[in-house]
Amino acid sequence: MSPFREKVLGSTTFSFEMLIHRVVLDSDNPLPSCPTCHDLLDLHQPDEGRPARLLAVCLSCSKWYLWLDEDATADRMTLFELPCPETIRE
Repeated sequence: MSPFREKVLGSTTFSFEMLIHRVVLDSDNPLPSCPTCHDLLDLHQPDEGRPARLLAVCLSCSKWYLWLDEDATADRMTLFELPCPETIRE
C-alpha cells in the first residue's frame, strides 16, 4: 500500500501588511501576553531543533504570532502577527 500524498494544486503569491511587536518581558511576570487583548499566550514549539522559534496563540482573541527570541539570555522578544484566515481568503 502506498502512502498518502497530497496534490499541490498550485501556488499563489500575495502581499499583506505584517504587524511586528517588540516586547520586553516583565521580571515579575516573565510569560508573554497577547499584544491585542493582554491575555497569556499559549506557546508551541513546532521544531525541537529551533527552540528560539515558537508559535504563540491567544486563546481569547484567536490571534497567532511567530515568536522569535532576540537573545536567548535576554528578556526581549519579537512577535510577528500572522494574518487571520479571512485576510488569506481575500
